[in-house]
Amino acid sequence: MMAEGTVSYRALALVLFAVAAAAPAGAQTSRYSGGWGAPDAAPAGSGVQDEAAQRLVDELNKLVDEAQRGRAADPRFLSDLRDLARRYAWPWRRRIVSDEFRDGDITRDPEWAIEAGAFSVGNEGLISRQAAAAAPASPAPAEPSRREERQDVGRALLGTLLEGLARDRQGNGQTAQPPARPAPAASESRIRLSAAIPNAFALRLSLRSQATAGGRLEIGVGQGERAMGYRLAYSPGATPSLSLVRVGAYGTAVVEGVSEPVSLEDGAQHTLQLTRDSQGEMVISVDGKERLRIRERTFRGAFDRLVLVNRGGDYAVRQMAVYGTP
Repeated sequence: MMAEGTVSYRALALVLFAVAAAAPAGAQTSRYSGGWGAPDAAPAGSGVQDEAAQRLVDELNKLVDEAQRGRAADPRFLSDLRDLARRYAWPWRRRIVSDEFRDGDITRDPEWAIEAGAFSVGNEGLISRQAAAAAPASPAPAEPSRREERQDVGRALLGTLLEGLARDRQGNGQTAQPPARPAPAASESRIRLSAAIPNAFALRLSLRSQATAGGRLEIGVGQGERAMGYRLAYSPGATPSLSLVRVGAYGTAVVEGVSEPVSLEDGAQHTLQLTRDSQGEMVISVDGKERLRIRERTFRGAFDRLVLVNRGGDYAVRQMAVYGTP
């Protein structure tokens, strides 16, 4: 039996592992010696961990609990170990939905619904191509020539005659139909998947991107027909190029953007990940590297849909998955 205030060799090994992981390279000082300096930042999590790492994190949490109950270590040290374990933990172990788009059919197992634009399934997965919306040109008005003035008068007279003819037809019980206008080109392609997604979730997307400046891809979770919720937005060439977006009842707002530029336009597969824990802390990662961490608590309830919106670009989604806590 261990004496009170002591720690087993196994616990000590786990603690040393945690300290080694948390300490920056070349660090010479310790916050647990004289001075009680400001805490060092814990390392960023690297996304989904393997089972062995998760078992280690779970066991570390148990040992911290035991040490805290027995007052076997400095409270601030135990608090930092708990924070380290939380950052490396993967609590979203329940798979809610996933799709690798290998069956060539997006309308079953799982059942996606196309709300706008066009999507297809090919060898590279879910394919979406959408032209970025061009800003309308505003040329300065030119002085009309005499010929143009005569044409304008003719158009006005013709319009008056047509309006009179329409009134005559309405008087005879006939409804005048306005001339057909061509439908405007879709400004976005949008697809959704109905799913019961808890407030704490992990969303992972593997894709290849060929987008140009002005393009934009959004992936996220939403509530109701207006899909109010959170989205991870990738905008190549823009500042910020990667951001967390909140879609609410009064519009869309950028919660926070990644400070350094992010580019996925190298023809390779990349993995985007958005996680939200039970405390509302949200993390955006790219290829396992954390790029943004922020706490956001606007939405407290569960979500009922997964949404993907293409506002410009050529994207091939190889895999998409959503996880929740047990």
